[in-house]
Amino acid sequence: MENRHAVTDLESTDTPATAISEKGPEATWYKTLQVHLGSNPGTIIFATLFFFAFAGLIWNLTSTLSGGTESEVGLNRLIALLGALVGWGVGVLFAPFSKAEKEQFQGIAKVVSAFVAGYLLSKAEVFIKLTLFPEGIFPAMNWIRVGIFLSTFLLGALIVFIHRLYAFRK
Repeated sequence: MENRHAVTDLESTDTPATAISEKGPEATWYKTLQVHLGSNPGTIIFATLFFFAFAGLIWNLTSTLSGGTESEVGLNRLIALLGALVGWGVGVLFAPFSKAEKEQFQGIAKVVSAFVAGYLLSKAEVFIKLTLFPEGIFPAMNWIRVGIFLSTFLLGALIVFIHRLYAFRK
């Protein structure tokens, strides 16, 4: 019992993080990561590593799945960039830092959703029908581009959401 109090006293003082407690040694490197990356540094590190892995894979696929011409590679990368930027915006909207930012984002989301639901969706329906579902042929490249857009959209939204939720929120 006395030994337990000694450990508790040791924990409560400003001792090096290598002091042994009931939970085992406390690592200074982990505390340093928490200072720089928030309370869940493992989540941030692994999300970032997976982000770079998936971004590299998508970058490679934009040229591999292009058919070989420079203009098709450029178009695939433009679509990937657009998907990532839209995903970034959505990731920011879903992880506001403060109550005031949340209220601002809700107002913005109402305006954007009214525009998308009212005008853009009615105009996009014809475009989508003609490009993705033309009669008599299967446009594989168009579906590949939809996949590129969706994958970069999700990648951008997830990485921004995770970083705003775990790394930058106090």
